[in-house]
Amino acid sequence: MLRHTITPTIGFRYTPNFGSPTYGYWEPYQTSEDGKIDYYSPYSGNAYSVPSRSSHAASLTFSVAQTLEAKVASKRDTSGMKKVKIIDNFSFSGSYNFLADSMKLSTIPLSLRMTIPGLKNFGINISATLDPYDIGIGANGQLTRINKLMIANGKGLGRITNASTSIGYTFNSGQSNQTGQPAINNSINTQADLLNPFYFDPDNPIDPLLRRQMMSATYYDFSIPWNLTFNYSISYSNQLARKNIVQTLSYSGSVNLTPKWGITLTGGFDFETGKLTTGVFTLTRDLHCWQMSFSWVPTGARKSWQFNISVKAAALQDLKYDKHSSYLDNIDWGE
Repeated sequence: MLRHTITPTIGFRYTPNFGSPTYGYWEPYQTSEDGKIDYYSPYSGNAYSVPSRSSHAASLTFSVAQTLEAKVASKRDTSGMKKVKIIDNFSFSGSYNFLADSMKLSTIPLSLRMTIPGLKNFGINISATLDPYDIGIGANGQLTRINKLMIANGKGLGRITNASTSIGYTFNSGQSNQTGQPAINNSINTQADLLNPFYFDPDNPIDPLLRRQMMSATYYDFSIPWNLTFNYSISYSNQLARKNIVQTLSYSGSVNLTPKWGITLTGGFDFETGKLTTGVFTLTRDLHCWQMSFSWVPTGARKSWQFNISVKAAALQDLKYDKHSSYLDNIDWGE
């Protein structure tokens, strides 16, 4: 027996024309003797951002979320049946701006999350963006988006401009985290990149505030004797005439040396160079209400270390001592 649940959502969003002098955010001024007019904002440079001059919109928003479950025979359940999730979530959304001069329909983000029945530690995530508009040759002779829907030209619903998928699996001792709090050595509940204090990706930077919040809310869970997680991801980008595919493989593992000492190792593999990426080694000590950790990047351009002693309680997350080096110290700046 299958159960398919569909949850549609429709809304309306209106944004005033803040570029109009009526609101006072933008003022016209003459830039040349021939009467050319440009605009400036008297509020630019302040602490708060200025609304865009092209913000005028009256949009119909829509989204659809779906789940798929099955009931199968169970030998353990007294009812003889159990629920199995096949698709945790499949959703898409978008909007239609009635006031836009052209290309009124937005791009359509798609998302799919599912687990393999019987493999609770195996997850698949797929995301993509669908562009409903066709491409053509612009005035400059280059490829560009044009105001024609692909479906009207008989080319399908749209063009995939970017897509990514990740597949991960976790091996562990079979004991689960009973506290309900995110554990630094439980990769199912946390993001490895956020937990790596030395992580840096110029193409996808992590907000420093988000990293601090994530790090301060985590601890090493000694109720998990050992844990090993592998995650493979591949992303595809199709920006008009340029296409690109990026593959990454990351790993994270931890093991308890004693009831109070634990070690964690994170790293990855670079498919482009065919080499292992820089690994991070972390040694953790349980100090009852406190926790002490030492993280070390032993090799590479980002060779550095970090020492931290902090209170486990999230309410006292600012009560800590932190000392660290910088990978910038490894750079030879010359004379």
